[in-house]
Amino acid sequence: MNKKPVKSARPARKPRQDVSAHGSSASFPLQVSPVLPKGPVERQRACIILITGGTGSFELGGHVQEVSLGHIVIVSPGHSVTFVESENLQMRVVGISVPWFRATARGWEIARQTNFKLLYPFILAGQTRCGDEGILHFCLISQIFEQLMALAGEIEREIAECHPGWSDLACGHFQHLCIALSRGYTQQRRTSLETDRRVAKAVEYIELNFCEEINVDALANAAAMSKRNFYRLFRQTLGLTPNALLKQVRLTRASEMLRLSESTITEICYDCGFTDSNFFSREFRRTHGMSPTHYRRIWRR
Repeated sequence: MNKKPVKSARPARKPRQDVSAHGSSASFPLQVSPVLPKGPVERQRACIILITGGTGSFELGGHVQEVSLGHIVIVSPGHSVTFVESENLQMRVVGISVPWFRATARGWEIARQTNFKLLYPFILAGQTRCGDEGILHFCLISQIFEQLMALAGEIEREIAECHPGWSDLACGHFQHLCIALSRGYTQQRRTSLETDRRVAKAVEYIELNFCEEINVDALANAAAMSKRNFYRLFRQTLGLTPNALLKQVRLTRASEMLRLSESTITEICYDCGFTDSNFFSREFRRTHGMSPTHYRRIWRR
């Protein structure tokens, strides 16, 4: 009697990775790791560094900054930070694609709030309280910091496991992290809420009108302050002048256009509010470490 051939058992089916929205987790605009990223690609990523244990230090504005558990260090795109005396330093680093962040955050309700507007120019524009180092350092109360660590862990888990819907969940956790971070940053500051609100109005004015000619008078009017008080309080609140923030917002927009548009470099210069192409090229090189032409060539390889 002939026996029917026994069919071999099918191998167990692997869980299907949900990569439809962003191609793969490797190309996802958020990354979480225990170490600082390196390489030229990271020039377009900002980093939120959560110090989760140990001690260390880094130099900022000519001064040594001590870090330990509960400290936050935000590194703007195109900048770097080197920790020293940090053999036992532990951290969680959330890397953020700035072009993606700019496009995504526009739709958030929190993006219209004062506490968000005061914190996120440091990520988007690359300026800080201590000059041009592109680094912001502060400390949060333990309850908020523990919340941030948990959210960073959830983002990392979703990216690593890639279960269906992982990208949406990771983005949702990141939005939650941004809200908690902006609230915590506002709470540890010492300026008045009314001052913060008025300065945020000026920041919003810059973001909406950066392609036009903007002077301090227009910004003071947007903040409902006298010109003298506005300039002093703006610098006291954000640690930089209005013109410095305006320049960095323009440069950030120019870098996006170099990557995404077919406009000439001269057209991009004027579309972003610059009136001198030589000045634009010089400032772009100072911020990004290369000329606009070289920058576009690298990103289009």
